Amino acid sequence: MKKIILYIFLLISIQTFGQTKVIFNQTEFDYKGDVQTVLMESYEPITQNGEITGFRYEGGLFGLGTQKIFFDNEGKVLEKYEYETKCGGDSIQIDKIWNYYYTQSRLDSVIRSEVDTFLIRRGFKPWKFYYDYKSDTIYYEIRDLSFKRTNKVRVEQNREIKEFLSKDSIVTTTEISHYDSLKRQIKFEIYKKGELSAITIFNYPNATSEMANLIYTIDLKKNTVSRKEHQFNDRGDIVKTTIYKPNGEYMTHWSFKYEYDDFGNWIRKEKYNRKEKMINMYKQTIKYRTSR
Repeated sequence: MKKIILYIFLLISIQTFGQTKVIFNQTEFDYKGDVQTVLMESYEPITQNGEITGFRYEGGLFGLGTQKIFFDNEGKVLEKYEYETKCGGDSIQIDKIWNYYYTQSRLDSVIRSEVDTFLIRRGFKPWKFYYDYKSDTIYYEIRDLSFKRTNKVRVEQNREIKEFLSKDSIVTTTEISHYDSLKRQIKFEIYKKGELSAITIFNYPNATSEMANLIYTIDLKKNTVSRKEHQFNDRGDIVKTTIYKPNGEYMTHWSFKYEYDDFGNWIRKEKYNRKEKMINMYKQTIKYRTSR
């Protein structure tokens, strides 16, 4: 998925640099040009009599809320600020700051991150990460007022393994992501108490495509297979996502419309439901470096 950022130092020489590829929050963002900062904002429409009269900030899900990303001279992410909104209004403040760390392992594009909690509010579970550089393993804890859960992540060849531990340090759930030689995810497995319970298979339209167009999820407990299908425009951005039920019947879909800057990065994305009603609008404000 290509995410980007906006405005406007449009030097042709900058366009000769390669793309920056970043993975965080389980989502991949590609940027064209020599990017310094990205401000990503998520809005929901305000409607009156069926017409959109304005927009307001939304908290967002799965990393799609308001956030600002800072890059170093090599195009790697240094920090990411996440913001919260108050009552769905326009007031935002820094909620969390993520610091990013990189390894030289085979999956060296996978970012190792730590979160520093600026605001602990009711219902929020702060995370703490501990990195073991010798074993290339991350240990992290999710805390709230009632419990502490410890997890660990490690990289082995073409796999990334995430283990969820009980309070007695017993592995309860294991998630394994498999990657091909291009570092594309091709399979995702979930084990419950050592038993394989679900498999997700990612299919790509061609040998070099970075985005899967068909995603199958096999639930071994329910003996069902569900399907998600992506359609792309000529820039490689998703224009339609369709979800199918396990019996193959259509379930729902979303469609997307984009505006782009002169680098080919989108600066506005609109998301519509199956009734063609806009449900979200995203903006990316991009600051480019004028020189290296």
